[in-house]
Amino acid sequence: MITTTRVHRWWLGALGPVTAVGEESASSSEVQLHPAARRALRRQLQAPGHLRGGLLFGQVQEDALHVTQVAPAGYRWWQPDPLCGDERYALGWMDALAACTPGDIDWVGSWLAAPDSRPFSVAQGDRWVRRAAGMGVVDSLHPLVTVGWSEGRLDAVACRVVDGATHLLPVVFTP
Repeated sequence: MITTTRVHRWWLGALGPVTAVGEESASSSEVQLHPAARRALRRQLQAPGHLRGGLLFGQVQEDALHVTQVAPAGYRWWQPDPLCGDERYALGWMDALAACTPGDIDWVGSWLAAPDSRPFSVAQGDRWVRRAAGMGVVDSLHPLVTVGWSEGRLDAVACRVVDGATHLLPVVFTP
């Protein structure tokens, strides 16, 4: 039996009989953004001018999705898809995190920031969530977190798709 992550299955396909890391059968009731994840998102918001996005890494614990690490989609000149990233970049991040992080860690969602670093409107956010759901990036277990500056502070909105409908999840900034 091979232990594999969502990133590996997404980019490499089925690798034989697998034990999935981080896949939970129940949906989380909230998204918790840990300090390192918030720092990475703030750094991304300080480089406006183009659409930015990437992968959220973490795990589900009890009833919460804990986002502990954030990766950009890849180098801009690679022109990665902002929702799922560049294959080489995503696999490298996953392998590095798996080697350096105690416990299970996996790709638990995606993030997106507008070119002007402001929060997306509800309509814009919904379009991106539906696009991501159509790609299979967002579902009932893996949200899209849109981020932006609101009155000089990090603002985050998490959405998932359940039975074709978009649902908001509370976002908590952990100490």
